[in-house]
Amino acid sequence: MQYQYKEFEIDSGKSTARKKTILRPMIPVIILHNKQYVMYEALLDSGSDFNIFPSEIADILGLSLSKGKRKTISGIGKGTIKGYEHEVTFRIGNKTIITKAIFSTGFPSHAFGALGNDGFFSHFRILFNYNDRTIEIN
Repeated sequence: MQYQYKEFEIDSGKSTARKKTILRPMIPVIILHNKQYVMYEALLDSGSDFNIFPSEIADILGLSLSKGKRKTISGIGKGTIKGYEHEVTFRIGNKTIITKAIFSTGFPSHAFGALGNDGFFSHFRILFNYNDRTIEIN
């Protein structure tokens, strides 16, 4: 399966109002639990240990957030956030995997749901080609 990097316009970080375009490895994923599903554009994040999403996704899937295994996560937002791990199914292209994802009410509003090492990268061979703006997943 091959995907294209997505362009995002961000502030340049300087005192001017100029914007800068960056590329991010985003892919469409269908997240399923029982008969409920969500179509979501997730960030492929090799720096993320886990799959993590905002709690609103768990609500749509009918998951009782606090019935999951409690986890504390750092590296997203400031300090740490608490989340709950649940078993879900991901469908990417023609592939389906059963895995775990963490859902959090403390998920920063500016952040993207992330597909991480344990639970996504561990199921696939992923090739990032920034120059060609492509991501290949096998």
